[in-house]
Amino acid sequence: MLFVGSALAEDFPTAKNVRYFSPDKKFAVRIAYDPSLLPESGDEIPAEATRKLELIAMPSEEVVLDFSDNEGGLQGKVIWSQDSKWFAYALSLGQRVTETYVCHRSGDRFEKLKTEYLGVDPGGDVRNEYVTPLRWLKPGTLALEQFSIFRGGAGDAKIQFTVRFDEHGKFQVISKKKIKEGSE
Repeated sequence: MLFVGSALAEDFPTAKNVRYFSPDKKFAVRIAYDPSLLPESGDEIPAEATRKLELIAMPSEEVVLDFSDNEGGLQGKVIWSQDSKWFAYALSLGQRVTETYVCHRSGDRFEKLKTEYLGVDPGGDVRNEYVTPLRWLKPGTLALEQFSIFRGGAGDAKIQFTVRFDEHGKFQVISKKKIKEGSE
């Protein structure tokens, strides 16, 4: 938990934004930001400004799942499956790592899946790695992109891959394609 002086950071004002509605319009993501870190113009909101990520029921705005992470801020968009039972999002965990997380609805509850490393081996000594969701190909099958930068000026690799989740939240990589490699 984040502390400022003797007060919790949650006690400070936040700017809230409801967006990323599910295809069935029954759910949305509410994001709370630290207003002091928001850009003055319409620029992209920096990931470090994120304070809270909540899945809410619509139109009541009742919190269904708090999927905040004290270590990272939302990077890019929340991606929904067509049946509104799955969503994926990426968190920026500093300047060198972005990881993707997946949540699934079972019955009337959503839960954050406890996936281990959701990525593929790019083959090399990785310095920076960014894994982001692209789209749901069908419910339970997610396309992702991984961009890896190797240590020592050894170039980089961009890989698109697809994972399929089972009913227990375990995933299996079902396809992998290297997009480009080389240094700039």
